[in-house]
Amino acid sequence: MEIDLVMAPILSIVIPCFNLGTYLPEAVASVRAQTFRDFELIIVDDGSDDPQTLAVLADMEEGGARVLRTGNCGVAAARNHGIASASGRYVLPLDADDRIAPDYAERAVALLEEDDRIGIVYGGVQLFGEVNREWELPEFSLPHQLLDNLIYSAGFFRREDWQRAGGYSSDMDLGWEDWDFWLRLLSLGRQVRRLPGITFYYRIRARSRERSLTLVQKARLMARLALRNPRLYLRYLPRLVWIVCAGQRRRPGRIMVLS
Repeated sequence: MEIDLVMAPILSIVIPCFNLGTYLPEAVASVRAQTFRDFELIIVDDGSDDPQTLAVLADMEEGGARVLRTGNCGVAAARNHGIASASGRYVLPLDADDRIAPDYAERAVALLEEDDRIGIVYGGVQLFGEVNREWELPEFSLPHQLLDNLIYSAGFFRREDWQRAGGYSSDMDLGWEDWDFWLRLLSLGRQVRRLPGITFYYRIRARSRERSLTLVQKARLMARLALRNPRLYLRYLPRLVWIVCAGQRRRPGRIMVLS
């Protein structure tokens, strides 16, 4: 008797979606256009109540897409839910209003496969929407990463590292859950690699969550990052003081919405 063994995919791409049905088809199309084909796509409906979004999700499910449904728990919990249901060795989280370049998965997986010390892979960014230009991110540096997030949310990582780090934190309820997650991967001793060229297309919307944060909220989030990752911050404390005092912070290029 023959046994049909179903091999797990190498890569799992997880798209959380809350009322972003207007943009979701573009994100999914960019995934399906990947030159790397050994992946699974998981869409997590984070309690959407917008009729258009619900219709788009239903159409995608009828077309064979895997759609998981939860109550509205926020992007961190939605990502965790999708990743917990995934079977790939590597994971790419992708927001429902963004896109990825056709060769992003192929190039990122190749790096992860050739060196097991690498834990995070990302690349160049093109802004689109209300701002259209390349986002000139500074080169990665761990001390600078403690002061400013130099890695966007759609970076590749190992699913086993996600488990070891405890997943994305819902405590970062105002945002920056991806920054906190990268810091916890770095606490595991993982290395970071940045691919040359544009790999990610980041949509700028006037009412995005990041743009609505006040200075007080940002200060609270910064304090929470330090409290959640004390070993890293204590290890690099002298260096951080020097960077701040010398004005050497490598801030990601500020994004302005043009009116």
